[in-house]
Amino acid sequence: MVLHELGLALALAPDREDLREELQRISTLVDERRTEQYERLAQEEEAAGHWSAAAGAWMRVAGSQPDSAYPARRAALALLQAGERLDQARSLAERAVRIEGDSVGHRIVLVQVLLGLSDLEGASKQLQIVTGLDPDSELVKDLQRQLVLAGHGD
Repeated sequence: MVLHELGLALALAPDREDLREELQRISTLVDERRTEQYERLAQEEEAAGHWSAAAGAWMRVAGSQPDSAYPARRAALALLQAGERLDQARSLAERAVRIEGDSVGHRIVLVQVLLGLSDLEGASKQLQIVTGLDPDSELVKDLQRQLVLAGHGD
């Protein structure tokens, strides 16, 4: 309501910089609140095992936070858990890795998505990087075994 009224006021007085600034400030606050709500919803959906709904909520958070790796990773993981739109999951996981390339967690999700897509070569390359970052991780060792069982690796 306030956003609409400020927008109308600005349309009537486009030279009012104070109105433009107030509209931007309130719009930013509304966007932040909406993002917080979607993040809470995503966490609730994950806890309930509703992976498709969780993915949708995480994708909204990721869309409003393009420079944040965490929601992109969570959206990719939720899509993987739901077993749907794995190409989109790959894109989100790759985005998380581009933003925070030294994160073992982001790269592990990317490896899992690549395995889900049967991209064994891509999974192997990413797993080599993850192994260098955390060679003692049990999850990394498990992914290495999965890759061998899938027919790629030593």
